[in-house]
Amino acid sequence: MATERPGVAGQGWVSSGAGKAPRWSHRRHLDMTHHTESVTIDRKTSGSLHTNLGATGAVTLTLPQDALAGDHFEFVVMAAQQLRVDPGAAGALYIGAAKQADDAYAWADAINESLKMVCDGNNDWVAMYLTGTWTVV
Repeated sequence: MATERPGVAGQGWVSSGAGKAPRWSHRRHLDMTHHTESVTIDRKTSGSLHTNLGATGAVTLTLPQDALAGDHFEFVVMAAQQLRVDPGAAGALYIGAAKQADDAYAWADAINESLKMVCDGNNDWVAMYLTGTWTVV
């Protein structure tokens, strides 16, 4: 059985709640960002969750153009506005049982619709799962 030691790569200091002693763990905190305007996502935030909470109009989130194979991002609609996921000019999405045209984006606008995209290492992005209706434009 492995023991948890401070300083071991990949471990972080976590608390199990009020009144409990903190401990070292391999559990990773999920970084979440709420976007109210369009941005290009930084590849250094691979593994993070992106929403449109607070948006009053469409928000386009462009996937990083320098992504490596295995970089991944999750998206969830939290405002009844279009949340658009765009692979950028050099990439395409594999979604809806097909590879879509380069620079075609996927959008959803109903609360709790979600999508996880993983980079294939060739500037394209594969939908690992989705909930709800994501339309490709």
